[in-house]
Amino acid sequence: MKLKVLFFSVLLSMFSIQTSFASDYDEDYASDYDEGEDEDVPDSMIFSWNKSAINYSVSGTVDGYEYVDLGLLSGLKWANIGAKVPVEYGEYLACGEVGPKDRYDEDNSFISSLSIEELKSKSIINEDGNLTALYDAATINWSENWRLPTVAEFEELINNCVLSEITLCGVKGYRFESKKIGNNNWIFFPLAGEFYRNSIDDAGSRGSYWSSTLSGLNAYYLYLGYNSAFTERVIRSVGYTVRPVVKE
Repeated sequence: MKLKVLFFSVLLSMFSIQTSFASDYDEDYASDYDEGEDEDVPDSMIFSWNKSAINYSVSGTVDGYEYVDLGLLSGLKWANIGAKVPVEYGEYLACGEVGPKDRYDEDNSFISSLSIEELKSKSIINEDGNLTALYDAATINWSENWRLPTVAEFEELINNCVLSEITLCGVKGYRFESKKIGNNNWIFFPLAGEFYRNSIDDAGSRGSYWSSTLSGLNAYYLYLGYNSAFTERVIRSVGYTVRPVVKE
């Protein structure tokens, strides 16, 4: 796909995985991206995936994508999937990049060494330090109404949900269930591990989900593992999974 893609053209193709950079991406890194093949859920997992059997709830949809209302004070709604069904890992992405690639390290990350001031000057992040729409994987891949959560929104999720480690359809992960009285909704985060350099590590034992918030030469993410959940900073070049959010 050519690099000089107009923003509105990208939004018109929001229902497919986009692997193009914005127009000011460095061409040296564009060659690392390709369309790739979708990693379908195994047949055995599809057979066992049944919404009613596991009390799976959907509160509504925005632009064709389901969300779950956890009763958060912010009014933020969370997607229960990062892929096709809640138990699928989805794509691994580097911070500020909107499509998958074969290798994740500092040498092929176009923003890994940029300062906060440089990121703002290039309109990669806004004044609050969060990724702008063209560099937000949820916005580009789903729609302009969806985006990645900020670090503060991850912390709101942690503080207002009961965390439990479960295995769902054979996939290990963490369930976040609303603490609000009368709200029994929950969302599931698979323990997808991380993609660094040429391999995926720690899948099934820990999870890492990008926020949209950058700080210094790092970016914030949600860490899941060892019966705990917290936000932390890490280099921007590693491949983590994502979870979209929306406000109606």
